[in-house]
Formats: sequence, structure tokens, C-alpha cells
Amino acid sequence: MKGTVTNVAVVDNHIHFQLNGWFWFSQYPEGGTSEQIIRVDCHNGVSVTLSQVDSFVAETTDWNGGSVQNNKDRLVEILQTAEKRGNIIKFTLINPRLNFMSGTNDFAVLDGKIWQITDADLH
Repeated sequence: MKGTVTNVAVVDNHIHFQLNGWFWFSQYPEGGTSEQIIRVDCHNGVSVTLSQVDSFVAETTDWNGGSVQNNKDRLVEILQTAEKRGNIIKFTLINPRLNFMSGTNDFAVLDGKIWQITDADLH
């Protein structure tokens, strides 16, 4: 996922926010060696719910940063700061649960865990 975030909130150990940007995932078709990338345009906003995690990688766009361990609040702080600054951030998720709502253009990330987050202004 990549874009700006708004409406960051924590409810029952889950982080909720709106993403305005892109969601994409890559796959290798069975027996294939060529990566296929599927992109979902989320510029009109998409609802995202993530599980809080004890460890993840946080870095700036020049790859400075490191692992965050045993601090669930740090991810919320990063997201809230990015929201205030209007920064574009990039996420890599583990085990995302997605919902493509039939008959509409709606899409939602129902759950997932952050593996990596990148923000140009990360401190």
C-alpha cells in the first residue's frame, strides 16, 4: 500500500484509518516465473484495519531506520505523524484479509499486520 492516511484511530487493539493512494500485490502464477502485479486504485479512499504488532521495520525513503520491537504504540505514532504532515507512506503487509465488494468499486483491507513501513520524514 502507498498513499496518505487520515482518520487514524485505535479500537480494541486494531488500528483503523483511510488510505488515499494505491494498494497492490504481486503474484507468480502457478508454474510461472513472471511476476504479475495487480493494482487497486484507492485515491477515493479505502478503509484499512490492521492488527497491532510487537515488531516491524520502519525506515525512511533512503533506507535509514531499523526494527521496532516490543512497542505497539510506535506504529500508531508513525501513522498519526504522517497524517498530521500529509506524508505519503508505504506499507508492506503480512497476511492481509481483503474484501472486494461484489457489484461495486469498493475495496477494503479487513485485517493485516505491518511488516515494513516507509516514511520520508520518519524520526
